[in-house]
Amino acid sequence: MLSRRRDAAADQGTGRAGRRPLRVGLYGGFGTGNTGNDATAAVAVEHLRATHPDLDLRLITYGPQTAAVAERLGVPTVSTQPAARSGRGRGADLALVLPGAVRSVGARAWRLAREAASTWTTLRSVDAVVVLGCGIFEAESTVGGRGWRAMADLYLVSLASSLGSHRLAFVGVGGTMLPTRVERALVVAAMRRAERRSFRDEASKTALARMGGGHRDDLVVADLVFAATFLDADSTSVDSTSDDVATTDTTDRPLVALGVMAFDWLRRSDGRLSPQDPYLAALVETATTLVRQGQDVVIFAGDVADRFAVDLVAEEARARLGSDAGRVTTVHATSLPEQVPVLTGARTVVGSRFHNAVTALMVGRAPIAVLDRTKVRTLMHTMGLDEHVLEARTLAAPDLLELVARAQAEQEGTERRTAPAVQAARTHALRGLVDLDRLVERWGGGAPPADRVAAAVSSGGSVA
Repeated sequence: MLSRRRDAAADQGTGRAGRRPLRVGLYGGFGTGNTGNDATAAVAVEHLRATHPDLDLRLITYGPQTAAVAERLGVPTVSTQPAARSGRGRGADLALVLPGAVRSVGARAWRLAREAASTWTTLRSVDAVVVLGCGIFEAESTVGGRGWRAMADLYLVSLASSLGSHRLAFVGVGGTMLPTRVERALVVAAMRRAERRSFRDEASKTALARMGGGHRDDLVVADLVFAATFLDADSTSVDSTSDDVATTDTTDRPLVALGVMAFDWLRRSDGRLSPQDPYLAALVETATTLVRQGQDVVIFAGDVADRFAVDLVAEEARARLGSDAGRVTTVHATSLPEQVPVLTGARTVVGSRFHNAVTALMVGRAPIAVLDRTKVRTLMHTMGLDEHVLEARTLAAPDLLELVARAQAEQEGTERRTAPAVQAARTHALRGLVDLDRLVERWGGGAPPADRVAAAVSSGGSVA
């Protein structure tokens, strides 16, 4: 209560309309090692800095690591995870005398209580929260967890962000129909607290409507990364080991970029990955065969969680290739801009993660998607690339090799046919950012959206 009074006093005589600058927190899985999440934050930060430079802008993440993304984007970043405590204290001494099962349950309850308190405190420290992008209510998602616990966390975020004079919006979010009544009730209750909601695709809006949370004013845009300007960045460095330095010669061999994802269902009971799994084995065989056919292969990912799978596929393929082992390289990019040179230089892009496909489309490639996610399937359908889709769980190397060959034979026509859909996605993503501008205006009485952005949305053009 005292802190709220201090904030109210600080509001007097400063910043916007006689008040201090509006504090806006962008909430999501930033700094978790997922390049797509960080790119989404980068798009929003760059846009809001240009259109509302007086905002007190912050990133709020449910991940524990904040330093890297804060340094990269130059925005204060805070985690909702409570800080680790050192020392036992009297509570820990008391726990030592409790039975093991009771101690375990108590520790879990205490941890959840601390996380809830930290989330509440962090989100109440800003005037408005924008839940930015991400599959926040996906039944199949690995982002931020899943199940009723993840939906309960989302409800807590919405509650903390919307009470009193605080404001809340969901911008460019996605999701699917949730399997249980509890999960559906929680996500509907959470999203009903928002002043404004926009979705990255029609399927996500429909999923929420089927759960009883739809609203006629909800906006369908596109994934915000389609509005990114990082393609112009001169960023070619990657985080790679010495084995990843290309050892190929300068002959004109086609390059295939092969994206790998460490799906949850790949892990054995001991938590490890096996090269004998059909998905990974098919990628190994595909990489090996492509090299033998006279092409080079670069293996990459979109999340730090995929790194072991990337290395495993590369090592298995190199072991089979002997003197041609150097034709298989790997890239461990820490951001989407670092992936751009790889995808731009590739003749064909194969990927499993959503933003692998988005980035490929943005650099003018018609990707092949090896998927098990609704959002990727929806994206490929929107782009008219249904024939470029294979199921990850049943992946077989001959099918992938056949699709690669067919895609290469039809490449020019396919990419020309896909270009208008990519431009439309960019226009829709810009529309989502303009909608966010108008919302920020209402929240803080700031300047109107930049004319250059509004004009690009209305005309279907691009922003310089």
